Amino acid sequence: MPEEDRLVPLPAFAEVVSRTVSDKVIPGLVGAIKGKRNIAVPMSELLKHFGIALLPAIATAVIMGMIYIKVTAAVEPEAIEGVVAMGGQRFSQ
Repeated sequence: MPEEDRLVPLPAFAEVVSRTVSDKVIPGLVGAIKGKRNIAVPMSELLKHFGIALLPAIATAVIMGMIYIKVTAAVEPEAIEGVVAMGGQRFSQ
């Protein structure tokens, strides 16, 4: 692919954040939210993109939590166990 097809232009706020704070997503957004260098960038835009950047981590945590709950759930004992399940006689009390 040619060079111009491989490059994707950033939105204006992302250009400001990458030039002034950091070129990495999470550190750049956190630095822009905490720092005073985000004057040209609206806070709502920063928070929206911070949430989007955290979606994979949130999805992974939810999936892992559901797997953990399913794997560690108590197993109900069956009504017939042991020798009776293998064909033995069952005595009523």
